[in-house]
Amino acid sequence: MSVKQLRFASVLLAAIVSIAAEAQGNITGRVIDEQAQPMPFANVVLVNRSDSAYIAGAVTKDDGTFSINTDKQDGLLKVSSIGYITKYIDARQGNVGDIQMQPDTQMLGEVVVKGHVPQFQMGSEGFVTNVTNTPLSQIGTADDVLKHVPGIIAKDGVYEVFGKGSPIIYINGRKMRNKKELEQLKSTDIKSVELITNPGAKYDATVGAIVKIQTIRRAGDGFSIDTWGRWRQGRKAQKSASLDMNYRHNGLDIFTSLWVSKGKYLQQSALTQEVQSDTLWQQKNEMQTDIVNREYSIEGGFNYMLNEHHSFGMKYEATLPSTSDEMTVLTSDVMANGQFYDKWKNLTNKQTKGIAGHKMNAYYLGKIGKLDVDWNFDYLRSGYNEQSKIEETCQIQDNRLIDAENRVRNNMFATKLTMTYPLFGGSLDFGAEYINTDRQDDYANPQNFVASNYSTLKEQSISPYVEYSKMLPKIGMLRAGLRYEHVKFDYYESDNLVEEQSRSYGNLYPSLSFATRLGKVQAQIAYSAKTTRPTYRQLSNDVFYVNRYGMQRGNPLLDNSIIHNISIQGMWKFLQFSVSYSDERGSIMHWMEQIDNSNITLVTYKNIHSLKWIVPFVTVSPTFGIWHPQLSVGMRKQWLTMQTTAGDITLGKPMLIVQASNTFAFNKTLTGEVNFRYQGPGHYQNIYLDYHQTVLNVSLVKTFFHDRLSIKLAGEDLLDRSRDGNRVYNQQVQLYQGNYYDRRRFVVTLRYKFNTARSKYKGEGAGNAEKNRF
Repeated sequence: MSVKQLRFASVLLAAIVSIAAEAQGNITGRVIDEQAQPMPFANVVLVNRSDSAYIAGAVTKDDGTFSINTDKQDGLLKVSSIGYITKYIDARQGNVGDIQMQPDTQMLGEVVVKGHVPQFQMGSEGFVTNVTNTPLSQIGTADDVLKHVPGIIAKDGVYEVFGKGSPIIYINGRKMRNKKELEQLKSTDIKSVELITNPGAKYDATVGAIVKIQTIRRAGDGFSIDTWGRWRQGRKAQKSASLDMNYRHNGLDIFTSLWVSKGKYLQQSALTQEVQSDTLWQQKNEMQTDIVNREYSIEGGFNYMLNEHHSFGMKYEATLPSTSDEMTVLTSDVMANGQFYDKWKNLTNKQTKGIAGHKMNAYYLGKIGKLDVDWNFDYLRSGYNEQSKIEETCQIQDNRLIDAENRVRNNMFATKLTMTYPLFGGSLDFGAEYINTDRQDDYANPQNFVASNYSTLKEQSISPYVEYSKMLPKIGMLRAGLRYEHVKFDYYESDNLVEEQSRSYGNLYPSLSFATRLGKVQAQIAYSAKTTRPTYRQLSNDVFYVNRYGMQRGNPLLDNSIIHNISIQGMWKFLQFSVSYSDERGSIMHWMEQIDNSNITLVTYKNIHSLKWIVPFVTVSPTFGIWHPQLSVGMRKQWLTMQTTAGDITLGKPMLIVQASNTFAFNKTLTGEVNFRYQGPGHYQNIYLDYHQTVLNVSLVKTFFHDRLSIKLAGEDLLDRSRDGNRVYNQQVQLYQGNYYDRRRFVVTLRYKFNTARSKYKGEGAGNAEKNRF
């Protein structure tokens, strides 16, 4: 970081602290529900006793706490939340303690409990789906619950927020590191899920969407066990199992978790490639890939709460050496100017062995006077060794044998400090994050069909931020933030710095949102600037062999993209709606080009000038007795024109997606689901997705012995239509690929829990977006 940029960051943080030092007195407390559980997103307003005039206000945090900054020595607190009776209490400066709310039976009859319809509401940052006391609490795991959150699309265990990409998921404020955590978290332990589609300045600028899962904080000391096993059977089988143990005594939590899985996967593809150069080259390819994955991990840690204001803890996860065996058979018929040229068959055997990985997080969460402090430190070490052998036999040309080895090592440490201070009747969040990463990526081919490469990528970033939120009287909640990110990236080849592929840059990312209520409609309008950084694989200079006319490589010259987004979202009773418009400058997309005008096609990445798109989305979720339907309809429409050898191509066909979820709460121990998803053809970047995807899933969950034992039977992709096809447009190359996946499966999940208590671990993690780039 340059001296000038360091001065900027120092002045910014000094100004924040200076302002905070001039703050007034405050009234603090905690809002809890009828079961003594914390209530996030409750409105707390300080009014005059005489005329009920507004003085100041706040919204409770995830742990139910609030802080109102005011120069008034006393007043009347008005506490309200959807589904609860509004409560008034006398208050003076200082801590008023716990404020317990009681359900409003009339309102709950309409919104929450009648027919057990899930309660939707606008939270402090996004849409909130309440899970407790709804049919969603009985459907299995967090993995199952997320499929019912409006705006989230689930595709075989991969989650996407429509129009925003893959979200970052937090569980009780801690970044989820592995999807297995969703399978380990039982739906009965979930209180609510909040979907944030316009994250503020306190989140990394690469994060386009956030999912916050809040669990029920179980009371009680002692030893607890939660164990489960799952078997999926299609044409191939997948098996996984987990064991979670927790010991709690007073403020101490000690926990450990074991995980093991083995899965076999199948993909079949048909590919057609056309290259227009001095010769018209055409390839017709058939490909089948069989994969066997084995994963093992163990984690453990502790959490200690000194008192209600201070807690700290540490978590360590060891990823034991995992393996992946992959066999691919690729046959290619090659034509030159319409005439037969050759026929190839490539048999690829690839084995990937992960090294013993280490992930460690330590945190401190406390309150010093009026200042809330949240500190996290993370360390990560991971990597793998990949060996592949390609036997290429040809009908006309010489046969080839290609051996390749790819060795990757990742090291990262990061720290993040977040502080919150009541200021002028609102809340000031400020802090900074520092990340240091080192990645070694070596690729060797002894036959020299592709060049061997030994590269090291080093990156440092520092990101100070400030965000202020305030409840405006009779208007709504205003939130504004600014994040500055400075990144220094160095690229080395064989330990020699490559100046033209190294860079240093800094960017400001503003965010602004306003939430209000218009009659019975809750609404929010928001703007944010975000970025997309290329992954380390996309930046790699390694060249991978596909066949003698096809190579794949990253692009070390890739730049970050900047995304400007504005969105409007709202809800009325059981209806939710949103419209989001984005303009991405320097969008990163797949690109195919010829190497030095030869007949060899290189698959790589490039930045384009601009990509614009709009995403409207609407969800309705009424209830009819035991039947709880939910229908979501959305569309993605982009604007992009590309120049190709065949002329300009307009890529702007809108893509429709429909999700219909049906939950049947037969009784307290038996719940059923019938879920349907449809995705129509349309354009995404320079790709035309031309397949009509239709997926039908059904399931039945039965619990026994007061919910200690549960059995889930499910059928996935019963129509066997989980397929896709895409046509990729480039300047000289057009590629079509159709894929079939082995996803029609029968699933059995068995789970047993004894005296379960969720860990109180509150570590949020640092460098969360950076971990995904590995």
